[in-house]
Amino acid sequence: MADFILTKLAQRDLVKALRWSRETFGDSQTVTYAGQMRVHLSSLAESPNPGTPYRAKAGMYWLLSGSHVVFYRAQPRLHRARVVRILHRSRLPSLHLL
Repeated sequence: MADFILTKLAQRDLVKALRWSRETFGDSQTVTYAGQMRVHLSSLAESPNPGTPYRAKAGMYWLLSGSHVVFYRAQPRLHRARVVRILHRSRLPSLHLL
């Protein structure tokens, strides 16, 4: 079964993004945005390489999801993707990716 996992940093990023969305746009838009994010994260599990290789880090990919960029590593043998960070597209990834 295909799956995705979120690192603790990615979990924290997602919570912050949804909290900001709720405060800024309200509950209805946040539910919609969360649903779109879930679809994108699930697509990583189904096909771990739908994104673009992130050239600064070997084995890392990125996928745009709304106003955020999902950074992940494909783990095809385990049929999953490991989401490393979920950053707002205005952030510089080089400052936030380990």
